[in-house]
Amino acid sequence: MDSSGVLTREMIRQKALALGFSDCGFAPVESPGEEMNFFREWLALGMNGEMHYMEKYTDLRESPALLLPDVRTMVMLSVNYYPGETGWAGEDYRLSRYALGEDYHEVIRKKLAQLLSAIRETDAQVEGRCFVDSGPVMEKAWAQKAGLGWIGKNGLLITRHSGSWVFLAVMLMNRVVEYDRPALPRCGTCDRCIKACPTGAIVSPGWVDARKCISYLTIEKRGAFDGLVPEWKSWIFGCDACQDVCPWNKKAKITSVQEFLPRKEITDMSSEAWEKLTPEKFRELFRKSAVKRTKPEGLIRNIKWVKGE
Repeated sequence: MDSSGVLTREMIRQKALALGFSDCGFAPVESPGEEMNFFREWLALGMNGEMHYMEKYTDLRESPALLLPDVRTMVMLSVNYYPGETGWAGEDYRLSRYALGEDYHEVIRKKLAQLLSAIRETDAQVEGRCFVDSGPVMEKAWAQKAGLGWIGKNGLLITRHSGSWVFLAVMLMNRVVEYDRPALPRCGTCDRCIKACPTGAIVSPGWVDARKCISYLTIEKRGAFDGLVPEWKSWIFGCDACQDVCPWNKKAKITSVQEFLPRKEITDMSSEAWEKLTPEKFRELFRKSAVKRTKPEGLIRNIKWVKGE
């Protein structure tokens, strides 16, 4: 192992692409700035709903140095998960595309560990700390600073090549490399995502009220949907309504990561099979899936809601 090599931006990027990441960008370590102020105001308005964990560790979100002493670079990565147009045997019930394959946390966590190991083959003294939607890091803000894309009016990061069909990951690294330029917003006057939201959750550009968001309601919310109107049609886990209409998403190619391709045992489920879903069948279907977050009782509740029970 060469422990005296000099790391470069292009060297790390090529290692990342070889591991299946779609893009890799680099940003200096600083405060997220405007996005942090936005986040605090969003919390103050209660738009996080029951996601009280988001109210914790705001100091860590603002100062990555608290997560890794001597951190010098935010290495931001994206992975295209677009599975293509998916046919459903049971048209009455659908899951968000990101949930049709294996759990992205596990898949990407392995890739991050491999990337850090590959970097250390050049510089054995590199220290890194990795997160994939699992720590107090402002991923979208850092991804924009690293040039991967911009935050759209639906609150999602939009990339030029894969639209918003991407997972984000971050590596804090104690080495300085050449930084990328921040990405500029490219949504222009388009407001298709705002108009397409079935529940009006995008209350203004960039402001998504989780309490109205189908993804939040079907995944994060616990208990009954008291006082709500079942406006979300066939969505039983997550929602792609705002992504389906985004012009940038039309550019996406089908993912090359096999683990993210749709599993037929899910897409082949008939409407009757969904309506007869048991906790045992849930655990069988979603053992290696992000859907397990909602638990059997959550998904069965969602199915009954969509059915109108």
